[in-house]
Amino acid sequence: KTKLATTLKNGIIIDLRTPSVIADSPDPRINGVANLNYPVTAAASAKGYVDSFVNDAAVRKQFGLAITKIANTSGPVLIHCTAGKDRTGWLSSMLLYAAGASDKQVMTEYLKSNDAGSDFSVDKTWLNAALTAARKNNGGSIMTYITSSSNGLGVSQDTIAKLKAKISK
Repeated sequence: KTKLATTLKNGIIIDLRTPSVIADSPDPRINGVANLNYPVTAAASAKGYVDSFVNDAAVRKQFGLAITKIANTSGPVLIHCTAGKDRTGWLSSMLLYAAGASDKQVMTEYLKSNDAGSDFSVDKTWLNAALTAARKNNGGSIMTYITSSSNGLGVSQDTIAKLKAKISK
């Protein structure tokens, strides 16, 4: 806990779990580190990713708010959900796209969850299904999905610029 407090100094924790899950298993408090909740219901399938991460406006709003907070935080950011692979994987993928990563780079990072063992496995078809749906709803572009306030996450161009500067440090 002390090492985490040192690592996250002047930073934040983004918790994507729902309030009921947090109540059952709260994060330990870390002095000087804000723990912020952007609740998203778990989804662990291609259909779940599409239904939640792409088609649910409330979920898209949570991801957009989280990305905006990450961009506007001067310190480090720790992102997590329950298993750290689906909600966290989608948010991390969107951060990578916002920073200019290619499809191949995003998929390589996403599939690293499989290195943690079978309890934490993901399937590339899940991410691909959601990316395909997000592109279909946004003129073929993940960046439009990230920035669109009607069919996407509603992240501003100013936030994208801040995020790129933060990630490139």
